[in-house]
Amino acid sequence: MTVSAGDTPTADTLNDPQGSIIAFLERSTASSNITNTPEIPILRGDSIPVVNGRSYEIVATPTVFASSVAGDLIEMRIRTSLSGAATIASTQLGSLITDSKTAGGNQKVHGATWLYTPGATGNLSVLVSGIRTGGTGNCTIGNPASAYMLRILVRDAGLTVADSGVDL
Repeated sequence: MTVSAGDTPTADTLNDPQGSIIAFLERSTASSNITNTPEIPILRGDSIPVVNGRSYEIVATPTVFASSVAGDLIEMRIRTSLSGAATIASTQLGSLITDSKTAGGNQKVHGATWLYTPGATGNLSVLVSGIRTGGTGNCTIGNPASAYMLRILVRDAGLTVADSGVDL
């Protein structure tokens, strides 16, 4: 389904089962060497239909974060755009950062979920990028030779509801 910013949600788009996966992105190779500058694009998904009034989960399944040097800080960023292909200049929805435990061998595996609520109906572009925010090693995200490839799911989280939390 392709939707445009001016489209009115139909009964079908509002009644899709909550939890449905609407996009699946997978990188079949390890990321390029991630350094402290510039931020490196790793994986992008385009033309993901989203509807104003609904919320979406962007899920990174458990993924390997590795470095050739102990103590490096490796950050995976999630960026989104409703106005074309997301770039490293697009809005940052969130990030996941970890340190490398030891050089090479003891890689860390992490996953995360971010909530996205579009401001309009349209086609979402999601970019996964990486940057080394500390250290000097050669860093990568994702390992296609293991069970920890870089995989991103975009899942319908249902109708958007107002914040009912109490700040303490």
